[in-house]
Amino acid sequence: MGCSASNTLKDSVIQNEHAKKNNLKRKNQLKKRKDNEDNINLSNEKRKRKREEIKEIEDKKAKEKEEEKNIFLNVHILMKNLEVKINDSKDAKEKLKNIFDTLLENVERFKVEVMIEKVSNFFIDYLKPINEENSVSVKNILNSLYVKDRNPNLFSEYLYEALKNFNGKLGEVEETKIDDYIKKNLNKNKEIQKRKDELKQNRKKNYIIKYNDFIQIVKEYNINMDNLVFEFLLYKMKCGLPLNEKYSLDDLNFKIFLNYLDRSNELVIKESNTLKESVIDNKIEKIGIEFKNKDS
Repeated sequence: MGCSASNTLKDSVIQNEHAKKNNLKRKNQLKKRKDNEDNINLSNEKRKRKREEIKEIEDKKAKEKEEEKNIFLNVHILMKNLEVKINDSKDAKEKLKNIFDTLLENVERFKVEVMIEKVSNFFIDYLKPINEENSVSVKNILNSLYVKDRNPNLFSEYLYEALKNFNGKLGEVEETKIDDYIKKNLNKNKEIQKRKDELKQNRKKNYIIKYNDFIQIVKEYNINMDNLVFEFLLYKMKCGLPLNEKYSLDDLNFKIFLNYLDRSNELVIKESNTLKESVIDNKIEKIGIEFKNKDS
């Protein structure tokens, strides 16, 4: 009896030890599993945060790019208005340079708001007669251009480049040849010819169109023209819209474009009147401006 009881006690102790070891092993396994799950969750959370950070950076860059694009578009709109009014862009550039030289000769006394005011008034004087709303628009456009880099030297260079590159005053022969080019281009555009009546009907009551809306039409109908010609077309659509009345800086006379469309089915234009032979090869000074973001 004594030996049996002793063995039973011994077995019980051994079983308890095994149970403890098994419990400890299970606890360790559970802890390890939980740690692994925590690590996985932590890794997933980190990856999620990383993706969110990347998306936030990409969204910010996309927003900045879109804002920059709008800034340059607005500057382009301003320049198309000036192109109608300025007879000598070289003279205008020289006068603007004198303004900047005076503003920047004393860095300590330089004030951004003074610069914006003086440059705005310089352009507004060319655009007169002009109402208050359009004058404010000029100042807002120039202010946005400056804020893009916050650098007066870059700001002035943008404007010098824009003034240097436009000249909408051509002779009658050159204008006729460019008119022929536009008509021929539209004549070949099957999409716009197919929907010409629809396009004309939509604008029958009001021939004024916003700059951005016209750009959308150009994209929608896949109108591909040389940049020089496109600038000339914008120049023609801007002519004759007084800024001291109800018209805004970004208003265009869509009837000009529709007239080209109406005349696009005239007799086939002789090859001798193509733009390449008449304008580009003869190196006639560029019409309009080529003012684009370097990344576009």
